[in-house]
Amino acid sequence: MLPFNRSVIMKKTLTLFFGLVTVIGTAQDFSTFGLAANPGNLAQNAGADPMTKFHLQYFGVQNNLNMSETAGSLLASSDILQNFHDLSSDVFSLGNETQIDALQVGIKIGDNFLFAGNSTNVGMEFTLDNDLASFIKNGMADANGDLDLNYSGNFDALAMRFQLINSTYFGFQRSILEEKLRVGITYHRNSFVAGANILTNAFSIASSENTATGMNTVNVDYDFALAATGVFNAGTTLDSLNQLSADAITPYSLLKEGDIGGLVNYATSGSTSNGTIGFGLTYSPIKKLDIQLSMSGLAASEMNFASALGKRLYGNANIDGFTYNSAVGDTLGSAVSASINDYTETIQNGISTALLDASQSLSYRTPQVTNVALNYKFSKYSYLGVHYVDRKNSWNDYTYMGINSMLWLGRNVQLKGGYYMAMDELHNDRVNAAVQLRLTPVVQFYIGTTTVGDVATISKELINGRMGIGASTSSINISTGVSMAFFDNRFKKNEKVKKVEAVQYLSPANQEKVDAARKTSATAKDKK
Repeated sequence: MLPFNRSVIMKKTLTLFFGLVTVIGTAQDFSTFGLAANPGNLAQNAGADPMTKFHLQYFGVQNNLNMSETAGSLLASSDILQNFHDLSSDVFSLGNETQIDALQVGIKIGDNFLFAGNSTNVGMEFTLDNDLASFIKNGMADANGDLDLNYSGNFDALAMRFQLINSTYFGFQRSILEEKLRVGITYHRNSFVAGANILTNAFSIASSENTATGMNTVNVDYDFALAATGVFNAGTTLDSLNQLSADAITPYSLLKEGDIGGLVNYATSGSTSNGTIGFGLTYSPIKKLDIQLSMSGLAASEMNFASALGKRLYGNANIDGFTYNSAVGDTLGSAVSASINDYTETIQNGISTALLDASQSLSYRTPQVTNVALNYKFSKYSYLGVHYVDRKNSWNDYTYMGINSMLWLGRNVQLKGGYYMAMDELHNDRVNAAVQLRLTPVVQFYIGTTTVGDVATISKELINGRMGIGASTSSINISTGVSMAFFDNRFKKNEKVKKVEAVQYLSPANQEKVDAARKTSATAKDKK
């Protein structure tokens, strides 16, 4: 049997988790913004040129994993807990956002373009108090590793939150000034499907030395709050930690039963909702220059409501040091066993597992995203430009300024790339790359990422049969989707022009053949 090494197992588990998140794969999608004939571009800028007379997006997925520390810091050594202990920050947060675009349909009617779609956003975030990791690693030891009988530890930064939001949107675009100006507007109906917050109001462990006995008394103070809506099955009894079960979680139970229809209905409905509007425009003052502006999440009202389930787990326990007493006639085994039972019973009686009813609330703010772009077209559809994006009112707010480019290689192939510089100290710069392939008129596929270096490193390691990520990795993004695209009549006009030009401009060799044919025809007529 191989020896069990807890640190190695933890390291491999973390590495595997980070790797798996990149395989599956927010309203802002760097990969599809500015990507020609992509439904995701129109969803972000209602005034973008659709380039199609009809499109249907079958599905699209974007996944963003964000960490407050780099992978190099977390996996600096095989001792994961020591790595957390060595972090300079007090907390570590790990968040993941996934957007699933189930459907988008768009159709051109004259100078107008109508489109509608549905998307589901899933967000999860876990915050670890690094002092708790140090306590698990070192216990009640001081900086030198010696037992501190007057230890004091506070872990109240521990938290977790989850949200599931569904959005249905409708959009209208109008092109005017001979298609030099496109103006669009969207309306989003955002429904809060499910959410949960676990907050730590208090969580501390303090030790005080008993000079009379030479032992210590440990005081554990804890107060946790749970707020949840749409997470647990209706009628679920939850009065104790012992009653927590995965089978009571609604999406898990639906999956376990194979009820796909019920799962779709669950993910596309909600008890609380709000409406937001967005707008977008694209203006071409000259033939080779495009100016774009779009905003979404406007006129949003914050959702605040009482949670369907509200619980508190709190208490305060004093645990005296372990003592051992043996009476006359006791065997060694029975005496030790009795002492251990008394000690563990004291701990169990002191720390409660009861979940008490408590009034709790949940809230949701619709993210607001602003995009501004200036593009220079160096060919009819290829461009090089500057792109500014700002996102706020979300779990992961950011501001980026970047250089963005798309290379049009015909209707069947488009390549896109860019470099984005973070405008704050909380985020890293991003390198974006995307490719879109039109395999047939009914199958158009794209894939992209804004963390090119990180995904490339992971892919290289997988090819070599290993699991690994870059030391500087703190976020991983991937976006992909499949759609149907029928281009509008401008491309038919282009084909007609090419045919006319082919007739008007013959090569010298072909021109000689035409002249010879004319002479032969004229000679035959003269002989008649």
